[in-house]
Amino acid sequence: MITLNLKKTIDPKVLLRHPWMTKTLFDKPSESVNPGEVIEVRDANNQFVSRGYANTLSFFYYRAVTFDSREKLEDKASFLNERLYELFIQRLSLGYKKSFRLCFSENDFLPGLIIDRFLFEKNNKFYQVFVVQITTAGINSYIADPLKAFKNLVERLIQEKLVQISWEQTILVLRNDIKIREKEGLPFGPAQVLNNIDNIDLSLVPVSIDHWFLKSEMKIQSDLMGGQKTGFFLDQNYNLLRVAEVFTEYVKFFKPQKVRIMDICCHLGQWTVYLGLVLKELGVDAEFVLVDISKEALANAKATMDGYGITAECRQIDVMDDAFTIAEKDFDLIIVDPPAFAKSKEHVPAAKSAYQKLNLKAYKGIKKYGFVVSCSCSGAITLEDLKDTVNRAQIKAFRSSKIVAQGGHAPDHPHLFGFPEGFYLKMMMAQVTT
Repeated sequence: MITLNLKKTIDPKVLLRHPWMTKTLFDKPSESVNPGEVIEVRDANNQFVSRGYANTLSFFYYRAVTFDSREKLEDKASFLNERLYELFIQRLSLGYKKSFRLCFSENDFLPGLIIDRFLFEKNNKFYQVFVVQITTAGINSYIADPLKAFKNLVERLIQEKLVQISWEQTILVLRNDIKIREKEGLPFGPAQVLNNIDNIDLSLVPVSIDHWFLKSEMKIQSDLMGGQKTGFFLDQNYNLLRVAEVFTEYVKFFKPQKVRIMDICCHLGQWTVYLGLVLKELGVDAEFVLVDISKEALANAKATMDGYGITAECRQIDVMDDAFTIAEKDFDLIIVDPPAFAKSKEHVPAAKSAYQKLNLKAYKGIKKYGFVVSCSCSGAITLEDLKDTVNRAQIKAFRSSKIVAQGGHAPDHPHLFGFPEGFYLKMMMAQVTT
């Protein structure tokens, strides 16, 4: 184990369990450190701060894996096994039974590791798929044998009767198809399937989603091999619930003959499916318009809608194009949920302009007393940035609205007190009053 000391004058947040440290914070940073080596960081008084790993190729030279001096990292396989087991228990304790994010990188003290667990049924048989993304060389050394790690996890959960899906029903997918790996010195390539039971086509699977507000079961057609990120976005789970709660009261009060909802940047249509099922349970007639640039995503979304009997028109178009317009005051609810416009702080001004342009279109198209749901999944965009942007959009549209609900990550996407960068998803639901 290598010990590195911090300088006397450092950013105080470093000592408040912030998991990232640049090389400039260290008194004598090693220039030849191996990403697989265990690093212990101490302050200028030689007091323990954290343990983790370092990489001279990375902008964030050091990433913390533990802030507990009693926790040892040398036996990486055992450490990973125990950490994944603890994370599974945490998700179960939050009420998750189907699909959820098992590991959320720094926020779960495994920086550079994303794991989503998807549950689905095919041919009257249940399966679970662990989709794994490894983005740092340091964490890659902890998961040198993925099959063994997940087999140990599943068998332990079965033995303790915490789950019913066995290893014989488990598939593992490594999504190493993200370019950021190259910056860490890791190979970049197509997704790999390990332990593919029954040779299932993972490019089209009906993923089962946990939603406590629904009586119906919710399944979304997803591409776990080539779809964005891990194939499906689980982070909006909580926000769907909040929006449905508010919109349900609107429907009960106004009793419209039919409600119209637009889902902008719909991806796989999660918002539409959820709200469509909620409205079906209420006996309310609804029409949906789904808009996205991806032909493949819209095809999967349409297949899901048709399976539930949800009336939906799909429009393939670049929503930032001036050709994309919305008829004035035509919708009861418009969801604006675009991809991340700002990858870093230098992109914030352009991103805010893009968010404003998109929300301006939404505000023009919403009915009085209807709602605009504005989302941002850009970590560099703060909640205040989003509020400022949407406010400018409503002013330019000659409309007025009030924020009636706010949200962030779903419970399976926790974030740390000392890591503001780990809070990336923002959602605002505003009711238009004029």
